Amino acid sequence: MRGMLVAHIADTHLGAMQYGVESREVDVYECFREAVAKMLEEHVRVVLHSGDTFHSPRPSIRALKVFQEELKKLRDSGIKVYAIPGGHDMLRRRGLSPLALFDYLGLVMLSRKNPVVKRDDLIIAGVEYIPAAFKGDLLSQLARIEAVVRGECGRKKILLLHQALREAYPPAYELSLREMPRCFNYYALGHIHQSRVINVGDLTAAYPGAIEFFDVQEVVKGGSRGFYIVDISTREPELHFIELESVRPQLVYRVGYERLASEKERILAEVYKLSSRKKPVIHLRVVGRGIERGRVDRLVVKPLSKHSLLVRVHVVEEGGESIEALENLSVEGLLRAKLRDPALASFAMRIVELLSRGGDEALKEAVKEAEKIFEEGLWRRWRK
Repeated sequence: MRGMLVAHIADTHLGAMQYGVESREVDVYECFREAVAKMLEEHVRVVLHSGDTFHSPRPSIRALKVFQEELKKLRDSGIKVYAIPGGHDMLRRRGLSPLALFDYLGLVMLSRKNPVVKRDDLIIAGVEYIPAAFKGDLLSQLARIEAVVRGECGRKKILLLHQALREAYPPAYELSLREMPRCFNYYALGHIHQSRVINVGDLTAAYPGAIEFFDVQEVVKGGSRGFYIVDISTREPELHFIELESVRPQLVYRVGYERLASEKERILAEVYKLSSRKKPVIHLRVVGRGIERGRVDRLVVKPLSKHSLLVRVHVVEEGGESIEALENLSVEGLLRAKLRDPALASFAMRIVELLSRGGDEALKEAVKEAEKIFEEGLWRRWRK
């Protein structure tokens, strides 16, 4: 690939340990290392990270070390890295992200304090994640960026955001395309874990998605995991998706309780066909009446465990509620269905995410987020 090549990655969530299994944490590190190796192979000039570099605002030493090692490889190859904080790796809304630790390796963190960086042939702008409940603040920051960038001519312009666009995720969005400043050549987005390119007129926006699968709903939605190589030297950006091979396969099955033995053989046949060097994570939803967990373990879980990293079983007794509805159950889905207002659902999900981290600081931050809603009077539009 020729031209001015930029790597666009997001939602790496370094330090995430799905289901508390250490091998899943290692999977994420392997995917990140593979991504950096492929960036070096492609001879990119710049790397853009659109948020959630780390899974936690207080990442483990191991997660920090992996990022340090890979960032050093990029620095030593003369590749500049620009990143913005996402919702996961910045505890306080205006607090310090762990990304601030890596300026000595050349990482440039874009935020409201430093939203625009100009270099010889590029202008790169960005701001940290701002929840939908504070949309006024987000629009203010974008207007500020646009005022600085609009008059610049002769240089390509890139905007980094960690926000859900209405055109990409209607149920819980923070921004729409019509509210975006229109003076950029490429909009490097993060936050949504499925890869997607949005072209409207002369606007090109893209989500590379996450580098691994972080929950079963992402597996159900499907799609590849990786990042984009973007040639911004052309009149319109040219995107090439780089799929990562280190992603551990995950399989999801709905199994009838009365057909356990035959379903086991079908699943094993599919596991044997996998080309990955890694054993899969298998998700089983066992549906039926009078389900005995011991029988499920004996007939299905034990035989499958020999050929998988983990077998997760969810038992659903047929009865009063719709099985289909139960299969699609998620905290985010429930909030969207019950609250309906996307901004309110986004705020509620933000509070859930903070409280799920545990600890006094996360609790204090959740209280601050709620207090801000009341101070700014945003709660009034949600009273109905």
